[in-house]
Amino acid sequence: MICAICIKDKKLNVSVPGVSGKVCANCYKIWRKDNIPGFREKSNAKDVQATRKWKANNRAAGMLSCAKHWAKRYGYAPPDITVEELEAALAVPGRVCQCGSTKRLCLDHDHKTGRVRGWLCDIHNRALGHFDDDAGLLRIFADYLDRAPLL
Repeated sequence: MICAICIKDKKLNVSVPGVSGKVCANCYKIWRKDNIPGFREKSNAKDVQATRKWKANNRAAGMLSCAKHWAKRYGYAPPDITVEELEAALAVPGRVCQCGSTKRLCLDHDHKTGRVRGWLCDIHNRALGHFDDDAGLLRIFADYLDRAPLL
């Protein structure tokens, strides 16, 4: 098929806004670079080092910014905590998930109210999310695990 930008016979795989017809991968890369604000083909080493340094020096602000981003994206309440409160919580030794893990801890919060509940490991924080933070639903499945017959 013919690319709508370079007019060459190539494999077409992408549609882009403002262009009628599909475009080839090479033309899409050029279009993306010219039309998407802030897009870069590759990060340079200075940018990567600067980002890592900022994250190391601003851990709480980075965590909170990330949490607010996902809350906005998926339509739930962001954590109701300030950067200063989160910095204090991060400084407390002995943070641990209910399962006993200290690896990949996440700040758990209620998605309806934003109220912060505590620390959970990534796996269990995601598990609660899959149950929509519904304690009743969790109890139903806990009962199921206790009494389910083996097939």
